[in-house]
This record gives sequence, structure tokens and C-alpha cells, in this order.
Amino acid sequence: MTHRPLLRPALRRLLSALSAALPLAFLGFATPAIAAVVISQVYGGGGNSGATFKHDFIEIFNAGSSTESIGGWSVQYASATGATWQVTAITPGTTLAAGRYYLIRQAPGTGGTVDVVGDQSASIAMSGTSGKVALTNSTAALTGSAPASALDIVSYGASTPTEGTPTGVLGSTIAAVRSSAGCTDSNNNSADFTLVAPAPRNSITAPAPCTGAPAPAPAPAPAHAPLAAAIYTIQGSGSTSPLVGQVVVSSGVVTKLTNSGFFMQDLVGDNNPATSDGIFVFTGATAYPAAAVGNGVQVTGTVVEFNTGAAGNADTAAHTVTQLSSVTTVTQTGSGYSITPTVVALPEAVDGDLERFEGMLVSLTGPFTVAQNYFQGRFGQLTLAVGGRMETPTNRFR
Repeated sequence: MTHRPLLRPALRRLLSALSAALPLAFLGFATPAIAAVVISQVYGGGGNSGATFKHDFIEIFNAGSSTESIGGWSVQYASATGATWQVTAITPGTTLAAGRYYLIRQAPGTGGTVDVVGDQSASIAMSGTSGKVALTNSTAALTGSAPASALDIVSYGASTPTEGTPTGVLGSTIAAVRSSAGCTDSNNNSADFTLVAPAPRNSITAPAPCTGAPAPAPAPAPAHAPLAAAIYTIQGSGSTSPLVGQVVVSSGVVTKLTNSGFFMQDLVGDNNPATSDGIFVFTGATAYPAAAVGNGVQVTGTVVEFNTGAAGNADTAAHTVTQLSSVTTVTQTGSGYSITPTVVALPEAVDGDLERFEGMLVSLTGPFTVAQNYFQGRFGQLTLAVGGRMETPTNRFR
């Protein structure tokens, strides 16, 4: 016969109540659900010795099931053990659909050969080996070396642990990439990220929804698939573009509208005085509402060299203007941007020296003399001369 101690009725009722409550209590310790928007890739070796890419970048991803409004959010960076955070505000009005990526290009280095085409550009110089990156839903700078208020935070290399343990050390050819195309999130950096070659993804990258179902197949590529190219890459350092005839997708800030198109300029530039950061986009009679001064836009079009003078004019044929033509898309990526004009001194030191400012917003110091106004009615342009009136030689000599 088995003997069991008798429980008093009051104690038995207490234990029964506790046994019913315990399962509910332990639910509070379940593994946190994956956040809707997460940091999906971190690369701080841009432009370093041995790097392929010229810029650092931070990539975010919508791992949720619905579109998120991320305008007014920010990505932030701090050094490995630092408590001071640098802030890059995400453009107001920006939304991120489920399964889509958004790329914030950061500061360039002096090395590398490939431009990073981001959805927006900023200027944070990140460590190529160890550091911390955070995503927040405001533009207020975080405080502390391991803040708990971020939506998502990643430590890499020999850094202060933030979510679990940091990833391994990064490098010129190594980025931290969130596994499963961005869908893995156990709140442990070392488990969630793999160290592989950097592969920046932006808003035009094929979606990768985290529903468990396969991502929809991307549309067939056109015969001439667009090449992602920054404005200064299109312009090149010569008198004509190295990409003439190529269909490209490029981004910039609209600086001026004309009756046949608009000028746009790279927000950051490449700090190379030999390459222009601006370009003209020829749209003809087609109106694109996204092309308003101060808006960030992404344009798909064909690189051409436009002869601004009369047919057969050798001088104008040798000084063509690089532009984007046969435009198929102009998509707004942000608003409220401003470009600081580049100061240009005249006269030019050598013939063709102004090529490096082609399409850019510039500031000139006078006084100037109007040399001709033939294009004023057609294009709103005046030809100016420095040092007084430029006469036709036969006005004085036979």
C-alpha cells in the first residue's frame, strides 16, 4: 500500500491555482517575435585598401508582412565601445514594403572601384572591422554603449555586446549579412549574421518576403538591363561619358527644371574634381511629378552625348553635353534636400576645364557681360563673358 501525505484543503487549493497560472506566466518568456524592419547588412570597409566597393553602407529590410512607414526613422553608428552615436535620418515619407530592402550609402574611402547605389546617401565613416549600428524609429541620437531603446542593433567585431554576442570582425571584403535573406532574427548577432562578401541590396532589388513561401520570380530582364551607376560614374573624367548608349539607373537631387527636363546632382559626390556630380535628364514633353526641385529621384534612361550647337559645328561637336535620354522611369526617393553650389572661378585655366562642372549647381563671381541671348527664349540661358564684352574680330579688323 502506498502512503501519501495528506494536504490540507487550503494548501491544496493554493497549489492548484499555482499550477493553472504557471503556463500563462511562462508565456512571457517566449522567444521574441521577429521585428518588422531589421538591419540586414552592415559594411564598413568601403574604399579601404583591397575593397571593391567605394562606400560604407547600412542595409535594412522589412521582414514583416505589411508595408512600414520608415520616414523619420534613423540608422545610427557608434564606435566599438563608444557611447556617442552618429545619426542618419531616413527621408521623410519613405515607406518599405514587405520583403523589400532599403540601402543607406555612407562615407566613401579612397579605394575601391565600384560605386554603391543607395536609396539615400549620408556621410558616416564607419569602422571596417569593429563597430555598432542601430535602427530607431526617431532621429534622436541614442546614448550609452549598449542602448536598449533601438528597434534593432548590431555589434560587429570587438565591440560592446548589444544583442547577444557580436558578429566576427569585418574587413575590406567582408560584410555582416543577416541570414535567410534578412528573415533570421533570434536577437543574437553572432547567430543571426554570416560574414561574407558585401552584396548591397536596395529598393529595386527583387523582394524576399519572410512568409515561408518562395519569393515571386522577378520579371524577365529587358534586352538591355539597366546598369546601376552614380552620376559621376556616368560623367567620367573625359569629355564624353564612358557609358554612352548604356541604359542606366541613377539617383540624385533635382536642382533645376527646364521646359524639356531637369538637372539632378549626386547628394554626396565622389570628391573627385575631375568628374562632374551633376547631369541633365531629358524628358521632352513627358511630365514627371516626382521631378521637383529638392526631391531625391531615381531615374532610368539611356546615356547620350547631346550636341548643343548647329550641325557641322566642329567646336560644339567636340564639346557635347552628357545627358540621360529615352527616360522610362522617374521615381521619388525623398524630399527636402538641398545642394550647396560649387564655386567656379572664371576664366577657365585651359579650354575644356569647365567640363568637370557639367550639369552641376554652381556659383559664379562677377562682374559679367552678357555675350549673347539667343537661347534665352528657348532654354532660359544667357551666355556670359568675364572681363568685358567679347567682340567679333571683324568688328575691328578687315
